[in-house]
Amino acid sequence: MFTVASIRHVRAQHAIGSRRNNPAEPGEITVPQAARILGVHESTVYPWLRSGEMPARQARHRRWCIPWNDEIEQHWKQRVATEPRIRRPNRNNEKGQAV
Repeated sequence: MFTVASIRHVRAQHAIGSRRNNPAEPGEITVPQAARILGVHESTVYPWLRSGEMPARQARHRRWCIPWNDEIEQHWKQRVATEPRIRRPNRNNEKGQAV
């Protein structure tokens, strides 16, 4: 009889499974990539996507794919720079350092 643990073991041993590959096509980036480029928290990007301010499409697994080029990047960096209430990630906390 197979158990969940034994199935996980067999899948791991033989590299069986569906890894979440990057759904973005050339010229597109994902939400984590956009957040990293803009220096904001990922939770800041999602409202822009849901409201339609930041054009994007949803790929498989409902992952957002954002069209990206230098002009778009410049626009969003300027927007981030002029908005004081944007949530930014705590760089010290992400590295496991004291705040």
